Amino acid sequence: MQDDLLSAIETCYDCVGDSFDFERALAAIGKVTDETALCLLSVHDGSQIFSPVASYNFPEGAVEATIKGSWDAGSHSLLKNLPFIRERMPVLRRTFTPDEEYFRSQLYRETAAPWGLHSDGAAILDRDRQKTLLYRFSRYPDQDEVDHDILTRMALLNTHLWRAVHLQKRLGLLEQAVIQSNSALDLIDFGLLLFRDPDMPVFVNQAAHRIFRYRDGLDLGRRGLVFDDREAQREFDSLIQAICAPGNAITTRSGGVVRVQRPSGEKSYNVMIVPMRGRTGGEVQNVHAAVFIFDPAVKTTTAISMFASSYGLTPAEAVLAQDLAQGTSLEDFAAKRNISRNTAKSQLHSIFAKTDTSRQPELVSLLLRSIAGINLD
Repeated sequence: MQDDLLSAIETCYDCVGDSFDFERALAAIGKVTDETALCLLSVHDGSQIFSPVASYNFPEGAVEATIKGSWDAGSHSLLKNLPFIRERMPVLRRTFTPDEEYFRSQLYRETAAPWGLHSDGAAILDRDRQKTLLYRFSRYPDQDEVDHDILTRMALLNTHLWRAVHLQKRLGLLEQAVIQSNSALDLIDFGLLLFRDPDMPVFVNQAAHRIFRYRDGLDLGRRGLVFDDREAQREFDSLIQAICAPGNAITTRSGGVVRVQRPSGEKSYNVMIVPMRGRTGGEVQNVHAAVFIFDPAVKTTTAISMFASSYGLTPAEAVLAQDLAQGTSLEDFAAKRNISRNTAKSQLHSIFAKTDTSRQPELVSLLLRSIAGINLD
């Protein structure tokens, strides 16, 4: 019997999946409690209506009578005493309703008497603001009364079933968070790809897909990112392979920026490869590299403005931060803005002080993390 009990506990946790398998869990409890009949129900807060969830060895007619009956706290002893029943603790009906009163009730006449059910009781599996999840248990005429041993097994299994149900809830929340995170990454206006190995990415956001549809020197093939610019391809492959090989020295896994020439003559794409150090999160496991694709033709003013306001950057500093994020060198920025290199350098040092950074790659990494809403540390 001990082995059967352990097997039933294991089954409770095995029921966690895309949706919780209550039928299987209830069958495991029923079999290990001497074929006790079980009917799992949900009672929504503020109503007196039962909704069926699962059952085991319980008369179908009794389930239908329980669901279709017009019950209230006066006619249904379980509803009347529901607030006082402890969660996960099985309680015999006679502990809160005398036999004489119960046998005279509509509840007994419609949901138990036609099948000779006896030794009734209930257990609350879970209770929250919206609903109460409980099961009713009963015995058939040819079965003995529910004894202390059966109640003890129920109490033990209820604890594990409660934990399994809450595990299902947590997994649901995690899945929702992953979906929401991916949706958020689809809102940013630069391409983002996450790599587990140097070949195919495990995540590609919508902005990256839009870039690939242009087929302007950059695409996603069977072996990952494909550039028309062969020199850029060799440089990118070298960087991504170094980052995705954890055994390499940290200096060879620091990432970098690759400029990708475009056949259309538009300004080059800036492709930044950033190490993620085996980050694990949600459905995206063991990600080693994040690849950002910046199209100079796409405006990132809103994101940069948010970053600038967060760190108190001046308009000129914000423009410099934006150009650095897009792969522009300090010298090119100074030439484009018709300012001296020393002026540009002074602005950069001011940004360092305000963002608590000390090097240009560190600043760019902070900027990208702030925009993308992900942690690359």
